[in-house]
Amino acid sequence: MLKIEIIGTEDSKQKQLARHVQQAIDASRIDANVKTVSNWEEIVAYRIIRTPALVIRNQVLSQGFVPSVAEIQSLLSSFIYDKNQLVL
Repeated sequence: MLKIEIIGTEDSKQKQLARHVQQAIDASRIDANVKTVSNWEEIVAYRIIRTPALVIRNQVLSQGFVPSVAEIQSLLSSFIYDKNQLVL
């Protein structure tokens, strides 16, 4: 299962990022655990300057903007080495 975190302040951009992530997961047909993080201590621990941010396997992959569904799918594919298996 792929660990994905959506970091933000519970605003419209964070909600849009959450929708895009879910659409990308559904389209890619992967098993993922999506967590929303809005606690400032956790946000600072990731050294995120601007929200929303997308974190996959503890790697900050975007911050300060909402990537498109296609861009997120591309990011997700970098964690997949076989269509049926994930690199954990």
